[in-house]
Amino acid sequence: MKELEAVYLYLKTLSDIQPSDLDGLKGAYQREHFKAKETIFSEGDRYSKVTFVLHGLVKKSYLTHEGKEFIKEFTWEGQITTPYASYDNGVGGNVVT
Repeated sequence: MKELEAVYLYLKTLSDIQPSDLDGLKGAYQREHFKAKETIFSEGDRYSKVTFVLHGLVKKSYLTHEGKEFIKEFTWEGQITTPYASYDNGVGGNVVT
């Protein structure tokens, strides 16, 4: 449950949330491990998860028409991310380690 404690601490900075408010998330998330530079989601993919970064750093970027990488943002440990433009409002989540 270390993951849910970290999610709770993050959400507590955004709202008046109680630990019991996360009871519905128990069993609704999966922990995933990605290697450095591994792709978590790709442009154009339908994505229905919100990702909480437990350890590491996530870089969100895309390639321009000229083939140059454009970095949109970074997500640090203890923050959430998702490809908002392709998010399909499904229920689920994962924890990146």
